[in-house]
Amino acid sequence: MSDCVKIGKNAVRELFDKLKVMDKKASPLIDQGNNKFAVFAVQSENKRGKGELHEKADDIFMILHGDCVIETGGELVNKQMKAYTEYIGDDLKNSQKHQLSEGDLFTVPRNIPHLLDTTGMKVKCLCIKVY
Repeated sequence: MSDCVKIGKNAVRELFDKLKVMDKKASPLIDQGNNKFAVFAVQSENKRGKGELHEKADDIFMILHGDCVIETGGELVNKQMKAYTEYIGDDLKNSQKHQLSEGDLFTVPRNIPHLLDTTGMKVKCLCIKVY
């Protein structure tokens, strides 16, 4: 049971308060000091993001408002190390597109290249990284 984590009511209230005033592309909302998980608010409009790959983290996207496409698989174009076990690329090639809208929950397992595309769209979502 030591791997279980409870987020208290005050932290959840604080999370929702932060979401109400969110104005950055990706801002950390909760980051557990024990490196078990982190929660980021992501807001994007009419933009194709860079490809990324995490060797030690799964991503869970919860779409709060709007629409987006998450592309998965394939290969990172011009792959570069961003941080230890984290890679970015200019784009993805040979990827699969997943159309998401408000209320959808989408998981990207570790070691799967992915990117967020909001070309012609706007989205506000949570990204939960599970380490």
